Amino acid sequence: MLASSISYAKDLLSEGYEYSGFEIASVVYDSVYGEDSGASMEKKFVDKFHRGFIDRPTVKEALPTRTVPDYSTDSILYALIPSLDETMLSLIRISHKISMAADSIIGTMLDEYIHDRLRPYGWTCCWGNSMQGIDFCSKEGLLLHVRNKSNTEVSANDKNRIRNKVIKWFRLNAYTGNTKWEDLNLIVGKSGLFSEEDFKNFTFDTIKNNPHCLYTGEEEAKRLSTLVEGYVQR
Repeated sequence: MLASSISYAKDLLSEGYEYSGFEIASVVYDSVYGEDSGASMEKKFVDKFHRGFIDRPTVKEALPTRTVPDYSTDSILYALIPSLDETMLSLIRISHKISMAADSIIGTMLDEYIHDRLRPYGWTCCWGNSMQGIDFCSKEGLLLHVRNKSNTEVSANDKNRIRNKVIKWFRLNAYTGNTKWEDLNLIVGKSGLFSEEDFKNFTFDTIKNNPHCLYTGEEEAKRLSTLVEGYVQR
């Protein structure tokens, strides 16, 4: 990789440079794209990597959603369950919104969790889809494509010559609910490094420490909490 690209990455990533894993990713980038790469392509790689890194859930501050609820769902729920009152309908509506926001961020939480646990062993996340079809790479050149669920779409590798070299793994079987952490432990050669309980603890701590990473934000969560407390006290 050009010295100017490395210098540019160091400036962008600043104090996060070492933790980001860029040094590992840049070497793998050269092995995958080196013969086709130039200064412009390298800059795009660095920019994507940087955007993905600063957008990780533990530090990101999400913009509030501009969409409004479709209140016709209230009438549908009320028709199905006539005992629902306005408070319960509000609880369901806000809970659904927050649940959808949480579901949308699980993938990036998974990336950050794996990166955080693997970084000491010479692996890094390829943040921001900076290398298409490669989500993680190791200093030894191992390539890993990660999905949260078995039924989510697989990204196509944009280089036929690396397609068969990328190891594929998903966390959750969408039809059985079984998780595949032991498979990932085998892939990286670190027994017991990953587990569903550890991942849940990571997601819990992330939201407690940075509730603003969700699009619904802290205000919606507080409103939901108030509604729940009021309903329980009835």
